[in-house]
Amino acid sequence: MKKRWAVLTAAILTAASLAGCQSSAKEAGNQTTAKETSADGSMQESAEKAAQGEEVSKDAVVISVGFENSMSDPMAQAVEKWKELIEEKSGGSIVLELYPDSQLGSKNDLIDTMLLGEKVITIADGAFLSEYGASDLGIVFGPYVFNSWDECWKLQESDWYKGQDQLLQENGLKIVASNWKLGERHLLTVSPIEHPEDLKGMKIRVPNNQVQIESINAIKATATPMAASEVYQALQTKTIDGLENVTSAFYTMQWAEPAKYVYKDAHIYNFAIWVCGSSFFDELTGEQQELLVSTAEEAGVYNNEQQDTTEQEYVDKLTNEMGVTFTEVSAEDKQKLIEMSQSFYDNAASYGWSEGLYDTVMKAMGK
Repeated sequence: MKKRWAVLTAAILTAASLAGCQSSAKEAGNQTTAKETSADGSMQESAEKAAQGEEVSKDAVVISVGFENSMSDPMAQAVEKWKELIEEKSGGSIVLELYPDSQLGSKNDLIDTMLLGEKVITIADGAFLSEYGASDLGIVFGPYVFNSWDECWKLQESDWYKGQDQLLQENGLKIVASNWKLGERHLLTVSPIEHPEDLKGMKIRVPNNQVQIESINAIKATATPMAASEVYQALQTKTIDGLENVTSAFYTMQWAEPAKYVYKDAHIYNFAIWVCGSSFFDELTGEQQELLVSTAEEAGVYNNEQQDTTEQEYVDKLTNEMGVTFTEVSAEDKQKLIEMSQSFYDNAASYGWSEGLYDTVMKAMGK
C-alpha cells in the first residue's frame, strides 16, 4: 500500500476538507441527490419513509458516498436506490449523502480519508485496488479473463475472492459490494479495426495503471496513459488512435464525435467494487454492517437491470445520432486476441501476482 508521508499529509487535509464539505452541504442546503436538496432534507425524507414513521435520530450514522459519475448516469441512479433502501430499512438510522461528479475528490483522495477512519464509501475496480494490499485482485482487469457476467459472479462467490477481501481489510479497506455491472469494455478508434492485426502500433489511451497498460501492449497496440479529460482533444488531433472503455462512456463523454469505430472485443467485464475503511466498518454494529452490505447488493441488482436496458439504448444512440460503426469480433479473431494476450499473463510476476494466479482464478470459475 502506498502510504508515504506526503500522501498521509494530503489525506489529513482531504479529511478536513471532507468534514467541511459535509458541514457546508448541510448549512447551504446543497443537493445530495437529484431529488433532495440537503442532508437535513434527506434525513427528513428518510424518516417519512421509515416503517415507524419516526424522526431520524441525531445519532444517525451519516456516510458520504463519493463517485465520478453524474446523477444522470444509470449507475448513479442505482446509488440513489441504495440510499432509499438503506434509509428505509434502517428506519433512518443510517443515512447516505451522495456526492457525484468527484465533488469530494479523486478515488485516491477518498481512499486516503478512509484509511484515517472517515465515514466514506467510494467506487473502485480491481486494477485500482490491487495497489492497496491485494495485488492479485488486479487480474479481474486482465484481458479476456472473463467470457460472461456469470463467470464474474461465480468468481466473486469463490474462496479466492473472499481472500482478496480479507487482504484489503488487513490493509485498511473493506469491500461493501461488487455485484455492480459497469459494462463490457471495448475499443473506440478513429479508423476501423477489422481484425486483431489492425491493432499493431495503434496508440490506445488507457488509465495510468500497469495492468491496463500491459494488457493493451500485449495485443500489439501502444498503450498511452492519459487523463480522461484529455481524451477528446487527443482524438481530434490524432495524438491517439483510440481508447478503451464501456459503451455508455463513448456517448456521455462525447468521444464518439471524433472517433467513429467500435471494435466489440469485450476485453474486460468491468464490475464496480464499492469500498469503505475497515476501521469504520468495524465500528458499526453487526446489524448495521449487514444492512450496509445487503442493501448495496440489492441496489447492485437494480443497477444491473438498468445497465442491461441502457446498453442497447447507447448502442442505438451511437449508431443513429453519432454515426458510429460497430464491428463484432468473430470467434476466430477472439481466439487470436486471447493467444496474443498470453504474454501479459507470462509477465505476472512483474505485477506482484502470486505464482499460478491465472490457473487459480480459472479453477475458481470452474474453467
